[in-house]
Amino acid sequence: MKQLLTLIATLSSLTFAKTDCEDILRSSYINIVCYDESSHSMWVQLNTSWYKYHKVSNSEYIDIVSALNIDKYFNSVKGHYKFTKESP
Repeated sequence: MKQLLTLIATLSSLTFAKTDCEDILRSSYINIVCYDESSHSMWVQLNTSWYKYHKVSNSEYIDIVSALNIDKYFNSVKGHYKFTKESP
């Protein structure tokens, strides 16, 4: 819950009405992955930094958060999307 509150404070412009967030416990560096269906944007907390990936489909988001090896899967697809580093 603390991480989600940090996300809300950090990304105050994000609309959470249609946003799903997943705490990632099986990764060495991915902490949280959030997806906003209305904008097709995915936010990923890598260690302590946030990145916003643009034009990500809902099915890709689901594939990422449900992957058995999320680090390997994320690394194989992250280069397919434009992203911006979000500052706190």
